[in-house]
This record gives sequence, C-alpha cells and structure tokens, in this order.
Amino acid sequence: MILYHVTHRKAAESIQKNGFKDSSGYYGLSTTQRGVFFSDKLLDGNDVPLRQDEELDSFFKVDIDEKIINSYEWVHDYTAFREWCIPSEIINKHFMNRTIYDWYDDKNHTNENSRYRTLTPAKLKEISKKSKHQAKYLKIVDK
Repeated sequence: MILYHVTHRKAAESIQKNGFKDSSGYYGLSTTQRGVFFSDKLLDGNDVPLRQDEELDSFFKVDIDEKIINSYEWVHDYTAFREWCIPSEIINKHFMNRTIYDWYDDKNHTNENSRYRTLTPAKLKEISKKSKHQAKYLKIVDK
C-alpha cells in the first residue's frame, strides 16, 4: 500500500537525511498520540494543520504492507481519505525511497483529495454529538 506524508521543504530535507521522527499531541483526542501521520491520498493545506509560516510543498511516498499498519489507523466517518499515526521506528524500516516529491509538480494530486465527505443532516448530528472538533470539518447536504 502506498502512503503519503506531506510537509514543507525544510522538514522534507531533514526527513530525507535522518528519517521520520515522532511528533506527539492530542490532535483533538483525549489522550496523547505519538507517531508520524500518513494518508492514503495526497493531502493539501485544507487537510493538514499548519503554522502560518508553513506551506505544504513536498511529500514522500512509502510503500508498506497494510497488515503492518492496521493497528495505527485512525478511523473517521467524516473524511474521504484514510489516515494513520505510525511510530517512526516502524515507518523508517520501510522508508526505502527517500525521494522528495514536489506537491505542485505531481500529476497525481487532484481535487478529489478533499478532507470533506458529504453527509446528511442526520449523520452530521450523530458525529457532532461525539466530537465538536470533528463537526467543524463537515459539510451538510440537503437529503
């Protein structure tokens, strides 16, 4: 399975040289999470939290067996992509191709990589009850 990790150029150069390093935080959850974020689609600035001085312009592709990463997947009802928070120790063992890809030059990225999934008002209400953090990323449709 091909996974994508998007970042800015300076970080990409460090990752290329030294490998991935774990980050940690709550990320809208009640417990601290630790690892490196990956997705099954190439994401953009709407999908990844950024500081104001950052621009997503680079990404990596990592080919890894899905069985290895199953337990690290974050399952969401509200995104059109799959997401994992994988420990760097695991991902670095499979980080063979250290090519830095340019986000703007890559012909594979499309607008289909939106974080938004169209939901009915009933589904939105159900998800909103679970998490106010999740609700801000949802779009309502009239169905």
